[in-house]
Amino acid sequence: MAVQGVNILLRTALSRAPISLSLEQIRDSDTGVEKIITKQSTIGRTMTEERALDWVEAATSHVVFGDVKTKNRICAVHEIENELLLNNWEDGTEELIEVQSLGAGWTSWQAWGFEVIDGKRYHVRRVVVQKGTEFGHVTPEAVTVKMVYDWVE
Repeated sequence: MAVQGVNILLRTALSRAPISLSLEQIRDSDTGVEKIITKQSTIGRTMTEERALDWVEAATSHVVFGDVKTKNRICAVHEIENELLLNNWEDGTEELIEVQSLGAGWTSWQAWGFEVIDGKRYHVRRVVVQKGTEFGHVTPEAVTVKMVYDWVE
């Protein structure tokens, strides 16, 4: 979050706060586009994000990261170009959700899927974030993060 310009007080509070995340996948009845609706609750606040899985750039305003442009899709694993996002997915994984975000002076790539850790299945998000606004080239200063969420169906 430091790379993304989040101040130290908020980073500290968020790093210690429990997070509850719920995901819903729907098909927009008007457009036919698949969407992921994420509700994230932490420190007494719930945020809802709706992501169209159409790989079309959309502008949003995020409560923590400010104005962000994102594009999202369901894609085959071999279509993800950032190699840092491709390790240890659940056996048989053929598709992942890929997210690219562009913020104020930073770029983020994400892959969402499932991983089995110590025999238990988890929702996992791998993230690479770096200063700069160009996709395609990962700098040595890029930060990688692996977020692991308990999965309850």
